[in-house]
Amino acid sequence: MVKPIGVKVLNQYIKRELSVDPILRNLYVLGEVTNLRDNRYIYFDLKEDDELINCVSFTKNEFNIQNGDKILVSGSLTTYANASRYQIHVKNIEKIGEGDSFVQLNKLKEKLFALGYFDQIRKKQIPDFPINIGLITSDKSAAIRDFLLILENNYPIANISLYSTRVQGNLAANDIIKAIRFLDSKNLDLIVLTRGGGSNEDLSIFNDEMIAHELFKAQTPIISAIGHEIDFTISDLVCDLRVSTPTKAAEFIVEKFVNSKSTIENLNLFNKQIILEKVNRVLNIVEYYHLSNEKHSPINILQNRILLLDNINSNNNSSIKNFLFKQERRLNELNSDIERSFAKLLDLNLMKVKDLDDNFVDIENLKIGNKYYLFNDNVRYKIEILERDDDR
Repeated sequence: MVKPIGVKVLNQYIKRELSVDPILRNLYVLGEVTNLRDNRYIYFDLKEDDELINCVSFTKNEFNIQNGDKILVSGSLTTYANASRYQIHVKNIEKIGEGDSFVQLNKLKEKLFALGYFDQIRKKQIPDFPINIGLITSDKSAAIRDFLLILENNYPIANISLYSTRVQGNLAANDIIKAIRFLDSKNLDLIVLTRGGGSNEDLSIFNDEMIAHELFKAQTPIISAIGHEIDFTISDLVCDLRVSTPTKAAEFIVEKFVNSKSTIENLNLFNKQIILEKVNRVLNIVEYYHLSNEKHSPINILQNRILLLDNINSNNNSSIKNFLFKQERRLNELNSDIERSFAKLLDLNLMKVKDLDDNFVDIENLKIGNKYYLFNDNVRYKIEILERDDDR
């Protein structure tokens, strides 16, 4: 039996083998820069077609490389044991020109620009308060949870129609095109195209020319929220509005609603204060004239006021009596109706049922479509069962 080894031993063995291999110790690799991260050190990937290899240079970006550059790197292949990942430890970089993918992407941008796909004048206005919203993304994405949570908490009037699609890979373009066509046919107020970020290669599907054509043809306003803070995809440029992340898209949708709600609440509070101030002023004026009249008016004015109050009191008493009389009469009428309805109900409960052959039938056994005789001592009806409502 072969003796097993530990993970750490295996990683150390691989690292040692790489370090003594003469070819891997002195590499010259040509490729296109993608996923450049320029922090304390330079991290990037070298790309050829659909293949990638990680690279790291423990220097500042003194070579001034950018995504899309075609470069020649020299260095050695090393491993990062904590992640079981190999990478090129870059010692020198030579710029060759622009990468093939970068050149092709720019050509497509120029083509679509010439067709007017990026023109601001053709972009549709995003509605202030969209109600029916279509969402195109993967139902397994974290993007959908963030998006829906913000709308649920801040914008309860929205109706969300989710069209789940693949958002990366060779089959994703056809999925996204179908989703745009379907939701655009549903007369929605807004469509949001989104995913939760990723590498340049993950997002490359949103540079697809056919997706751009479909976005351009859509009649419904569309927001692009691909999840990338810096780089713009072609879909971002064609859509009516581009935001960086799904969260930003949700915040944009709810912003005017939240602000309007706050404004209305402030106006209501302000109006209440204004009304209260006016009421207080009127009360002060009334009190002033009341005191003035009490001090200066003749006796007959007081007597007229007393007489007026007596008349008002008399009218009120008469109105109350009339109201109570009408209510009492209405109550008696309702009691009579109830008694008559109860008598009819008793009558109905005493009725019996026979089939057309004069055999007694239980109500539970009545069948839809059959005819029966319904009778008691006073009346006899011929009936047909149209439907049953057994839940009542």
